Amino acid sequence: MKLLNKLSEAKRIFYDNFGSTYFMIRNGEQKAFFSLGVSLEQREIWVSDIKHNILQNLRNIGNVNDIALNLFHLAYLDTDIARKRDVISMALDSPNKHLVLRALENQKTLYPEDFLRIVDQILYQHN
Repeated sequence: MKLLNKLSEAKRIFYDNFGSTYFMIRNGEQKAFFSLGVSLEQREIWVSDIKHNILQNLRNIGNVNDIALNLFHLAYLDTDIARKRDVISMALDSPNKHLVLRALENQKTLYPEDFLRIVDQILYQHN
């Protein structure tokens, strides 16, 4: 497979799985993705793009269920917890603040432990 085709296929897998190894495993695509040899630097670029898209959705979507879905994707995104917290903090500085808080509360049982800790902290601060 040519380099450009490999990169294109890797990007498709990465974005289809919301930048999450968890989703790649669940969807049976982890082995294929990592066999394509994408650099850590390239994955970081894609993660930044996905975070930006999630933030835009959290700020602009007026539906609590769609916000909850974006938060779920953020919870499993392959990035550190501080960056995830930053995205939530920026989303809370928008007209959708009440919807973001409601979505966080409604989805708590679905989050991994590290994400749940920051969700609990955020909900406590805004209560």
